[in-house]
Amino acid sequence: MNLVTVCGHNTTMLYHMLKHYYLHMDEIFVVLYAHHKKDPIIEEALSIMDNFNLKPYKRRSSIT
Repeated sequence: MNLVTVCGHNTTMLYHMLKHYYLHMDEIFVVLYAHHKKDPIIEEALSIMDNFNLKPYKRRSSIT
């Protein structure tokens, strides 16, 4: 079973969700959505994902 999620507004629940599902999923795909290049959500999410040895599946931005 796979878990797919998008993290873009805040990281409040990301750690708790990953902690809960990490051992029960075959694969976890996290898409990071940043509102601008220096959006702190990027570093926050990367730090949380690092606890679970995960890397972002994709990065998206509202800036083209």
